[in-house]
Amino acid sequence: MKKEFKRNPVFPALFLIPALLFGVTTLLQIATGNPVAFLTLIASVLFFINAFWQLSTPLIRIENGFILFKEALLKQRDIDVKDIQKVELYGKNRMDIYKKDNAVMKIRLDSMKSEDRKVFKKLLMDMITEDSSSL
Repeated sequence: MKKEFKRNPVFPALFLIPALLFGVTTLLQIATGNPVAFLTLIASVLFFINAFWQLSTPLIRIENGFILFKEALLKQRDIDVKDIQKVELYGKNRMDIYKKDNAVMKIRLDSMKSEDRKVFKKLLMDMITEDSSSL
């Protein structure tokens, strides 16, 4: 089973604002011959890359008994469902996943679409219950 949970598009859109501002600033600085234009160009490109990545990449992917959390461009964590001991929910935006080796993964769900958040929580609980009943 493969299931993906998308990000809320508001957060990536917020990265486009500084990308556009740095882009316009870069054009103005190039027109005036300012040597700082290279730095603002780099900042603008980084914001565009981050916004595009967030729009095109799911926040969470469940596949073959593994849960992959893609929280940031260079931050990715995964966990085998068999290694989950318990899950504690804190409101609608946070959960702690306790693994059998006593490690704790703190997961923030506020950047996930609200309808996906409900489905993810139910699917995760069902997977854990199914895995523990098969032992």
